[in-house]
Amino acid sequence: MRRLILIVPAILVLLVAAVAVAAMLVPKAVYKAQAEAAAEAALGRDIALNGDVGLGFFPRISARIEDVSVANPEGFEDEQMIRAGALRASVKWMPLLTGRVEVQEVALIDADIRLQKLADGRANWEFPAGDTAAGPAPESETASLNAGVDKARVVNTSILYSDAASGQAFALTDLNAEASVRDLARPLTVSGNGNFDGDRFAVEITLETPESLLGGLPANVKLTLDTAFAEVRYDGAVTLGDDPVLAGSFAASLPDLAALARKADMDPAALPVNLAVLGSATLRGTLDGPVETLAIDFDEAVIEGQGIDMAYRGNVTLGTVPTLAGTLDLAVRDAAATISALGLDVPQAAALDAATITLKASASGAADALSLAGIDFDLAGPLVMATYDGALTLGADGRIDGDLAASSGNLRSLLEALGTVLEPGDTLKAFSFTGRAEGSLSRIAVNGINFSLDDIAGSGDVALDLTGARPKLTGALSTGPLDLTPFMGPPPPEQPQGWSKTPLALEGLKAADADIALKSERLRIDKVVLEDADVTAKLVNGDLSANINNVTTFGGRWAGVLSVDAGQTTPRLDMSLTGNSILIETLMQTLTGTDRLAGLGEFSLDVSSEGASIHDMMNALDGTVSADLANGALKGINLAQLFRTTGNLRESL
Repeated sequence: MRRLILIVPAILVLLVAAVAVAAMLVPKAVYKAQAEAAAEAALGRDIALNGDVGLGFFPRISARIEDVSVANPEGFEDEQMIRAGALRASVKWMPLLTGRVEVQEVALIDADIRLQKLADGRANWEFPAGDTAAGPAPESETASLNAGVDKARVVNTSILYSDAASGQAFALTDLNAEASVRDLARPLTVSGNGNFDGDRFAVEITLETPESLLGGLPANVKLTLDTAFAEVRYDGAVTLGDDPVLAGSFAASLPDLAALARKADMDPAALPVNLAVLGSATLRGTLDGPVETLAIDFDEAVIEGQGIDMAYRGNVTLGTVPTLAGTLDLAVRDAAATISALGLDVPQAAALDAATITLKASASGAADALSLAGIDFDLAGPLVMATYDGALTLGADGRIDGDLAASSGNLRSLLEALGTVLEPGDTLKAFSFTGRAEGSLSRIAVNGINFSLDDIAGSGDVALDLTGARPKLTGALSTGPLDLTPFMGPPPPEQPQGWSKTPLALEGLKAADADIALKSERLRIDKVVLEDADVTAKLVNGDLSANINNVTTFGGRWAGVLSVDAGQTTPRLDMSLTGNSILIETLMQTLTGTDRLAGLGEFSLDVSSEGASIHDMMNALDGTVSADLANGALKGINLAQLFRTTGNLRESL
């Protein structure tokens, strides 16, 4: 028995030696011709083995073929599809004796591979069926195949791809890669580096169980990809299928979002913002679910840009419309400059010059109907300050519910930045506003308003309705003492040619509708003081009417209606005003500077006019004015009868 144990290995060694000796007696030209013929039969292409062909049997079976080329089909630009400096392979002896193929090494060296797709759809990597005369391997033989590869290498290889139909092309150059898989139940490892369209990259992949992955079962994967424009890490399970499933952790560092967009062939003009301003991004979290509806839980999603920083922590679920559930932080430095750099068209952005913006909120819901809760918004700039605390829902009509505040200590500069240039003056220096906004984004009510404008202070409630053909503002405001004198500007210069013929600019009255009630304790206009003013103003399609419900001045009460209709082709003015128990002496002293007219009486004014300018209005003015004075006197002359007989207003002017 002992001799038998020694004899069997000796016989095997002799057989192997005999095969090796026999192989060495065969000229290399025969191997070369047979190899070319077999390859051409398999690929259906011309194959040229221009260099040496070498075989080895110790310590393993090995083959090396130098200077190999595979021809392109007719109609392609290059004659050759593949040029390789050398192909090398070696197989271990001993595993063959047990029916297992263990490849020690397979190497492709100094290769140039050109993959092309023509406009008619033909591709040079599509090979015709080769010689199948021997028929397919029996199913039992194929199923029993047992093999492994210690090392598969690609050395100094280039792959150039072009698609004439789509215009896509890429170049993978200086590629050096190595892969190893002992068997499908053991880990597959891949590592490599090279240049992709001129950018350096390195990749490492470990697949723990290729057998599971190919069988549609979860398989653990570790991936590391480093490039000039992205560093990506993934550690978790992958399940292949029509919609692959991921379950693991990831991390990504994107140092230049604009460069990444260019690599993805994104058109900068088609992007909503200039990505160069957004700078870099850092992402870290976990993935779970099918790719099309992937749930991404961000431990960190940060953008650090030029003048803008953003951070999001929470969940994003992909789908037809992505959904979010997390917290958002935003910080903008010099808002006007940042808005301009982003390429956003915001005409009023100049008002945010040198302003900082911060926003913190919880975000939830679909991306096209996002709900923001716990909003903490702050705007601080040299021209305007503003805050908002509350909630906001976007999409459809949306909802708003929160506290607003705004102020400016440099109102004139703010108005100029918004496009309104004022004449020099001492008014409109500062304002402040607070209130609570509630309702939909198309019907907003702001209640509990407290406002100030220079020395004027007031309060009230207003509502804005955007659902009609024109915006409509309704509400009620009340103020303390209100002095409008500073807002009247300097007296107009004398006009030797008469009234101005400049067309009236009343188009603004057609921009919106309004229904506003105003009450003021005391309203001063130059020398005229109005007590307990109660005015209701309505504006409908350019027709402005003001109801003077009650005003006390010159010792008596006044009421009436004033309307300006800019909705018709030629603007129209109508005025109807009455005053009771008027102190004539006070009225005349205030308006004319004389106290020689005295008495107590009633006034009535009813006039109308049409015209495109003040000149036209005054020339078309018509109506009646009457006065009934009791005990009126001017140097002893009774004026009651005189005023009672005044008739046509145009004749009196």
